[in-house]
Amino acid sequence: MTETGHKIVITGDTHGSFERFANQKIRNLCGGEYPSHAIILGDFGLIWSTNPDDPQEKYNIKWLNEKAWMTLAVLGNHCNYERIYQLPLVDLYGGKAYKVSPKIYILQHGHVFTIEGKTFFNFGGGLSIDKAHRRNRISWWEE
Repeated sequence: MTETGHKIVITGDTHGSFERFANQKIRNLCGGEYPSHAIILGDFGLIWSTNPDDPQEKYNIKWLNEKAWMTLAVLGNHCNYERIYQLPLVDLYGGKAYKVSPKIYILQHGHVFTIEGKTFFNFGGGLSIDKAHRRNRISWWEE
């Protein structure tokens, strides 16, 4: 990874749609530079399908891996917990994270992470406002 000025971009609710991470949009947010990390605060939606060979998921993983920054995510209501819990659990920035790929990690709840000299506590437990319109283990996960 190249020197980026150690900027961190924080966003939420990507739901598997990553257009906001197009190179020029990110550079505009960071004053012409790339961030070192992009952190998605819940409802990442990358690991969503029940099919681990989902072509859109594979494309998105490849696309994010090609970015100049590391992508970190916090689990939300719209993440496939069963599949995520099958990923390797590794040490990362002082806490534990599920490794999706060399540049994509899902941060485990209940841990403190120190990233670029900043400390973050990751806790879960948000209310899903659309739960009544979702199916457990299909489009919403009670975890």
